[in-house]
Amino acid sequence: MVAGAADTVIAGTVLAEIIPSDTRMAPNPETQFTVRVDSILKGDAPEEIVVSQLGGFSPEKNAFIMSGDDPLMEVGGSYVMSLVFDPAVTWYTASPATNGIEVISTAAEGAPQRRGEAESDVVSRMRDVVANEIPPQPAE
Repeated sequence: MVAGAADTVIAGTVLAEIIPSDTRMAPNPETQFTVRVDSILKGDAPEEIVVSQLGGFSPEKNAFIMSGDDPLMEVGGSYVMSLVFDPAVTWYTASPATNGIEVISTAAEGAPQRRGEAESDVVSRMRDVVANEIPPQPAE
């Protein structure tokens, strides 16, 4: 479902948080990050992109608000991201239905090799998911 709903799936590293971030869903905050694209698993993307994640600090409520249980990405962290591009704002958004973001942990010894480097389980698993993705079903 995650891969089928996304037009782009990447493994990427967060380079910076964009401050201030914009939101299209006021009063719910969104936080944008500059992300280096380390690997494209589905679709196409330039070397650096802006990714918006639901959640962040809401000045109106003077509180930190998140969508679901997933924390905001962190600068320096690496993640697999299932994204949808929004040309109106020229950024990618993590799929809100699934949050579309999963932490990439350090690759374990004996992990599958990709370009001579060990690939983390989450990246390898997402490659399989993309290869066997199920397109979203229209609402009945």
